[in-house]
Amino acid sequence: MQIFFTLLLTLAANAYFEIPASSKKGEMNEISFEKYKNFPTEWNLVTVRYRNDNKELRFIYANNTAFQHLLSGSKKGYPEGSAFGKTAYITTQDPHFPSSMVPSANRRFQLMVKDSKKYATTNGWGYALFNSEGVIYKEDIVGETKACHVCHTLVKDLDYIFASPVNAKEGLQKKSPYSTMKWIETKVSSLPKEVAKLLPTTDSTVMQYKGPLEENYFFGTLDEMTPTLISKSSELQKSTLFLGKSEDFTLVVPFSKKCKRIHVHYKKNPLRTAERCED
Repeated sequence: MQIFFTLLLTLAANAYFEIPASSKKGEMNEISFEKYKNFPTEWNLVTVRYRNDNKELRFIYANNTAFQHLLSGSKKGYPEGSAFGKTAYITTQDPHFPSSMVPSANRRFQLMVKDSKKYATTNGWGYALFNSEGVIYKEDIVGETKACHVCHTLVKDLDYIFASPVNAKEGLQKKSPYSTMKWIETKVSSLPKEVAKLLPTTDSTVMQYKGPLEENYFFGTLDEMTPTLISKSSELQKSTLFLGKSEDFTLVVPFSKKCKRIHVHYKKNPLRTAERCED
């Protein structure tokens, strides 16, 4: 199946991780980038993931404490001091082998550190997000942390860690955590005007995600929800919606059997509109 995107409107390409960062802070939730900056060369590579929606390649690493726990297949929680690091890269076509995509510019670093006392409010895990220069983003740190953790509650049975070693036989996810998400049919007439005006006049309802992410999200959540909304829209052949606060939303609207239009708005501004078609 070939999937292609046509960008119709882009105020900032892949905007959610290109919002200007703070000019000074290299620490988030008492997690210093300077302390962990060498994790890509010093830690164990756990797995690699590719994001279809934004063509992003992610490498996930674990320190030795976390990696040994992964390999053991233990069902217990991770030991204190366990840590995971993620590097995210923009990808581009390999000039020597055009059918392949290769890492291009580094986009950001993400860290998770286990300290049950310090991070008791987020089930023992501390979160930190830095740009490619090791500087935090200009966002509400408390809100951003809550958004990260709410997403990871999808895998709370795995002690909030999505990653599994690519060669591991134990502990691999048999079922997508997104299958547990709740959806409700919402009348278009009850939606904010900015959402309703993007829907066909023939639509009287949309399928709307309902859950903790609505109250605990950050700019990245809007794009991270996109593949799930697309999948649900394909399943039902119906418009799907993630609606946050202040009219922040991601909306997927099918306009033919194989094509969908995706709208992403943040802080009442349209970040982008794209079309996705499958054949």
